Parts: sequence; structure tokens; C-alpha cells
Amino acid sequence: MTWRPGLLENRVVLAAGIALVAILAAGAALLAYRWWQEPFAIPPPAPAGDSPVRFVCGQCNALFTCPRKQVEGYIAGRWREGTTLGIDCPVCRKARCADMPFQCPGCGKMYLSQAQQAAMGQAQAPEAQAQPVCPQCGAKFFDALRARQGEE
Repeated sequence: MTWRPGLLENRVVLAAGIALVAILAAGAALLAYRWWQEPFAIPPPAPAGDSPVRFVCGQCNALFTCPRKQVEGYIAGRWREGTTLGIDCPVCRKARCADMPFQCPGCGKMYLSQAQQAAMGQAQAPEAQAQPVCPQCGAKFFDALRARQGEE
């Protein structure tokens, strides 16, 4: 004679099988829902008002930062006046003598280009200078940047 499980044992095995299938189906449904909601989740960019903007004064060479929201309002006001160059330096209190600097890829110094200084009336206009030159190490900005990117 062969052994045959009783009716109660069949129901327990059947219930366990149904529970296992239900758990697997729920897990698959949850994964499919998450994928459908965010198939290519890209983190949101940082709010623009959080990051400060760096400036260098053309008169006293002070390096300072301003909140981005304040700078946007300041630039919008300059556009209405017909000029966008220069903001007021909080260190030496000169008007429209600071601008966003270049950072030398070679030595890291922050500086204003001759064209920026000439536009603010602080230097002679450069003679067809195509790119800013670092006053500390003499590196041409775009050439040094290309060389640095080629190394990486």
C-alpha cells in the first residue's frame, strides 16, 4: 500500500503554496511599480539660492562671496541700467569694481582677466587677447584647462 496524506495535510500544503505565490507576486508587483514610477531616477539639482558666487575686486584684490539670489537681483538691476559689469566691493567700498573671476587650472589663483579689468576702467584694453592669462604663473586659461582635462 502506498501512503496517502490526509485531507488536513493537503490543505496545509496547499495554503503554504498559495501564501508563497502571493508573497512572490506582491514583491514582483512592488518592484514593477517602483520601476514604473522612477525608471531613470536623477537626483534633483541643488537649489540655486544655496550656492554662493565668488568675486574678486579689481582694486584691492579681495576675494569674497555673495549669495546667488542677491547676485541675480544685482545683475538684473545692472541690465535695466544698461550695464552688467562689476559689482560693488564690500571690502574697499568701491563701486562696480568686482567681477566673477577665472581660476587658473595650473596654480589655482583667482584673477580677473585684462578684458574684465578694461571693461571696468581699471586697465588698458588688451590687444586682441583671445584668452585670459594668469598673472601668477602665466598660464593661458583655455590652454591650461585643455591640458589638464587631457591628463584626467
